[in-house]
Amino acid sequence: MPTVVISPFNVLNFPEGGGHFWVYMQYAQGLRALGCDVYWLEAFRGRDSKAEEDALLAPFLARMARFGFGGKLILYAGSEPCGPAGLPKQYLGCRRAEAEAIFERADLLLNFHYAIAPPLLARFKRAALVDIDPGLLQF
Repeated sequence: MPTVVISPFNVLNFPEGGGHFWVYMQYAQGLRALGCDVYWLEAFRGRDSKAEEDALLAPFLARMARFGFGGKLILYAGSEPCGPAGLPKQYLGCRRAEAEAIFERADLLLNFHYAIAPPLLARFKRAALVDIDPGLLQF
């Protein structure tokens, strides 16, 4: 079964954007319907307090579990300084070794995040940038 990691942008931090969520989830569900093992990789911008972070994370995690992504999320702090080799220092939802093993075995990174850190992007043997916002790269 092929392993695909999708890298959406700003879904977790934009809970009021239902259409924004579905832009990415339709790809994830379509790939799963085709028989792929799909993981969701997303940067998480922290909040001022742990309570605010928990209030944002809890509904997102529940929503993702409803769509079959419990245990398939790789979240990382997007505002944190990077760790070794320019990679995120830590991942939420899985250990660093687990995340990196998924990156190593992934057949494809389906990248929707235009500004993903180059060292993180380089962890994947194959990546495809999906330009969902015509004009952003053209201008």
